[in-house]
Amino acid sequence: MKSLARSHVWWPGIDKDIEALAKGCEGCQAVKHSPPAAPIHQWEWPSRPWERIHVDFAEPFLNSMFLVVVDAHSKWPEVVKMKKTTSARTIEVLRTIFARNGIPKQFVSDNGPQFTSEEFRHFTQVNGIKHMTSAPFHPSTNGLAGRFVQSFKMALKSSRDLLSRLDLLKPDVRRTVENKQYNLRARSSKLREFTPGEPVSIRDYRKDKSDRWITGTVLSQTGPVFYQVEVSPGVIWRRHTDQLMSTSVPPYQPESCILPSESFAEPPTQMSSADPPPPMCEPRSTSPSVTPRGQASTSITSSVGHGEKTKTVVPSKVPESRFPKRSTRPPKRYDDYVKY
Repeated sequence: MKSLARSHVWWPGIDKDIEALAKGCEGCQAVKHSPPAAPIHQWEWPSRPWERIHVDFAEPFLNSMFLVVVDAHSKWPEVVKMKKTTSARTIEVLRTIFARNGIPKQFVSDNGPQFTSEEFRHFTQVNGIKHMTSAPFHPSTNGLAGRFVQSFKMALKSSRDLLSRLDLLKPDVRRTVENKQYNLRARSSKLREFTPGEPVSIRDYRKDKSDRWITGTVLSQTGPVFYQVEVSPGVIWRRHTDQLMSTSVPPYQPESCILPSESFAEPPTQMSSADPPPPMCEPRSTSPSVTPRGQASTSITSSVGHGEKTKTVVPSKVPESRFPKRSTRPPKRYDDYVKY
């Protein structure tokens, strides 16, 4: 406005006249910005607890209203859940709080209908309480209570449900499940355990085998109920304890035989020509009761306890060569040289 006026006319004191005109304009006053905020006025620090309290109502939160009371000296909060926010109910809750902490000297609140009613004015007057209210729509005057209301809402949103003795009336699903699991373990069979080196019968799931169980040697225990079992040289199966059984049948490798690939920590002692050589390990058959056609079976008798047990061992079949056998002969040039 000033620059527009000076571009056309000028007279002494034109800027002051334009400012006075703007201050008296209703349209200008309706759209003008708010003035700068005043410096923060600190409340006087009370000398002892419960000398001045700040009270506010939390807006409807979780389908309930909460009365928040904060002590200005110790910042001690009192929160009460309320279904009704009338003056009578507010006075009743405050009487309970005052009975625990004492009657304050100063009471700070907003201009809510609960605190401006004649009933509440009489309550503060008979108890000698100085009631101070904040300016309408200026919540920072009662900022101590307003700030705690925000902290209280955030705590309720992020906290868990608090347990009480009334929760004991509800059925405890976790305890019921744990009791059933304990009873199930008590009725179940004892856990079977195996040690490394122990001969066991292991379940065979190969489709082309007629035997469902074969013998093996436990190598190690990889878990509470899992084991590694060697069923043949270099062949290791992993099985559950339910897939293993203790057995007295010796595994595939007798202690008196020597595998061709076995390495010795020390060189073997020299044997005399009169000593018989140690027996070599025979290949273990997965189907000892079935003898292939065209092969002769060998019976081995071993004593078990007081009786004897006959085991049929099938000799290994030598695989046929895929290519015809070559015949070597000297080159033809040598034949011609012999003729001359």
